[in-house]
Amino acid sequence: MVKDTNDKLEYQLGHVEADKLKDAEKAFLSRPRLSIRLRIVAGFLLCFFLLAATGLINLAILYQARGKLHFLDISQDLSLEIQQSRHFALADFPDEANLRRARTIAQKAADLLMHDGSNVLNATGEKDLSGLNYDLGHYVQILDDSLALARNASGDEARRKALSAAVDNGSAGILNRLRLLKAREAGAANHVLKISQELPFLFSVVMLLIIFWITSLLAGTITDSLDRLQRSTRRIAAGDFTLMNPRRRYHDEFSDLSLAVNRMLLELRAREAQVLKADKLASVGAFTEGVAGELDAILDTISSNARTFIEGCHPPEECPRYNLLLDIFSKTGKGKEIVEELLAFTSDDHFAPEPLDLHELVESARRLLQNQMALDHVAFENDVPRDLPAVLGSFNQLKHVLLNLFHNAIQAMPEGGRLSVSASRTDQQRVEITVTDRGVGIPAEDLDHIFDPLYTTKEGAKGTGLGLSISYSILRKHGGDIRVASLKGKGTTVHLTLPLAE
Repeated sequence: MVKDTNDKLEYQLGHVEADKLKDAEKAFLSRPRLSIRLRIVAGFLLCFFLLAATGLINLAILYQARGKLHFLDISQDLSLEIQQSRHFALADFPDEANLRRARTIAQKAADLLMHDGSNVLNATGEKDLSGLNYDLGHYVQILDDSLALARNASGDEARRKALSAAVDNGSAGILNRLRLLKAREAGAANHVLKISQELPFLFSVVMLLIIFWITSLLAGTITDSLDRLQRSTRRIAAGDFTLMNPRRRYHDEFSDLSLAVNRMLLELRAREAQVLKADKLASVGAFTEGVAGELDAILDTISSNARTFIEGCHPPEECPRYNLLLDIFSKTGKGKEIVEELLAFTSDDHFAPEPLDLHELVESARRLLQNQMALDHVAFENDVPRDLPAVLGSFNQLKHVLLNLFHNAIQAMPEGGRLSVSASRTDQQRVEITVTDRGVGIPAEDLDHIFDPLYTTKEGAKGTGLGLSISYSILRKHGGDIRVASLKGKGTTVHLTLPLAE
């Protein structure tokens, strides 16, 4: 398996496609995260806070209105007390009994103001409360002076008139102050109550505007993203696999969906290449079958004639063309081997599949090449689990595929290296085998042609160019598939898929 996670995308998609995908993902992920879910939650929280603020403000206004209404009740009681006190004080002035009752009522009014002083303070303010306290205290003092005059029968007439006028003016001043305060606070209470009635409507309008604004933003984001995805699907259906790039200054769930679409586009492009490859191989196979049959007959004739001439050379050292005839016979045999491989590649012969132990299948192929691996200093790792379910296929044909892959890997590591094989289940029906080497790799321009018959990147006569083509044909007959990913200078990874025998 490939251990370097940074190369994973390149092994799967190819260097150029992986770079395009990485650039697109970087463009998306470099933007600040602002998810649609977060915006919805923020919108609901904003509405909740507006509702809470509206409730608190209404409570404060109602509390203020309640204080003013309570002050109106207090001022009404104070007015009644002062009026009664004034009535008793001026009746038969300076009658001691009446003055004592007037003084008691005035003191009661002062005690009432002291008891509810905090409410009066909240309603009217400190200045008015102090003035009212002073007026009541001064009025009580006048009544005390009047009581002293009533007890002293020899008091002069001028003082009596002065105290009588003082009682009248003091009580009138208190009543006048209370009347002004009541009028002012009654107006303020009406104003506060009016605000408490209008404020919920105002906040409702503001909240509706905010909800409409948030909904418009979210709807615009969602509809724009859906429209863009719809256009992209139409573009993909038309065969344009250009990657999607970000349009907004932030990324959200639709950005994640765009990233998934980009990966899907590259997968579709890879699948399209596989389909084209299969069609090309089918066309080449049909053509090759006819050509190989004709060549086989011609090579048989050449080989037979060459053998006849060779047998006629006695003694060989006296036959000047003996070595030439041997070379013709040898090259004809090599040509027949290539033709037989071509015929095997194009053959549609059926085989009887059987359950196969994948670990043992890999070991069987390894044993055939273990001497070559030792000579070339190649370390082999069989990481196929022994408890992996059996695959369905032909032992000899699948071993031929593995031998071809192992042989290619050994040749790709002329200075030695590591060849590893692993396998795992991809789903309930299939298993994937991975063959990895750390060899010279395959150039990107050659990857699209490695399954073409007679196409080889090996120098000299090291390869016929049929190994991977025949392997591809065998795997397709088994209902499997083969994919090759490679980076020049880093190695090659081959993925094989086979059906399970279950």
